[in-house]
Amino acid sequence: HYPLRRQRQMCRRDRNKILPRMPLSEYGVTRDDLAEFTDNVMTKQGRLMANNFVRLEADDVMAIYKDLL
Repeated sequence: HYPLRRQRQMCRRDRNKILPRMPLSEYGVTRDDLAEFTDNVMTKQGRLMANNFVRLEADDVMAIYKDLL
């Protein structure tokens, strides 16, 4: 998947630097990717979601991604 591959490449390249905060679109993420990202969080990030102070539903996660796009 291109956006994730690009993000990994940037992390490897800049391992010892703090990257500037940029919109997800700067990493190649498109609106079409957001459903997959949301599903990934909801199905594969259970431990992180369980320890979150605020219970997030899929619609909440999607809204966060849309704000970051």
